[in-house]
Amino acid sequence: MWSFVDAELRWKESPSRNELWIEYWNKETEIQADFSIKWYDLHCDNLIPKLEAFEDSWLALYQCGQDFLKVLAENNNKSLTKEEIKVKLLEIGFVDKTFDNN
Repeated sequence: MWSFVDAELRWKESPSRNELWIEYWNKETEIQADFSIKWYDLHCDNLIPKLEAFEDSWLALYQCGQDFLKVLAENNNKSLTKEEIKVKLLEIGFVDKTFDNN
């Protein structure tokens, strides 16, 4: 299951204000991944999103993340906002766990 958390909305005092935390977990295969999309101010018109993934999430991205990567590829170089990406993730079946207490 793919899910995300908007760090700014989940934890008001979070230093990760411009960040989506993304998680993938499959109980059957035990494939798991945690990574993020962060927005950076590069002194241009918009904040710029950057995918950040540690090496232990690469397998999940390769094996299970094709729909997610397709969304990113279809919006290459468009500087999507956090809200725009959240809508696109929900459209491909992600679960918004921002306010999930589990």
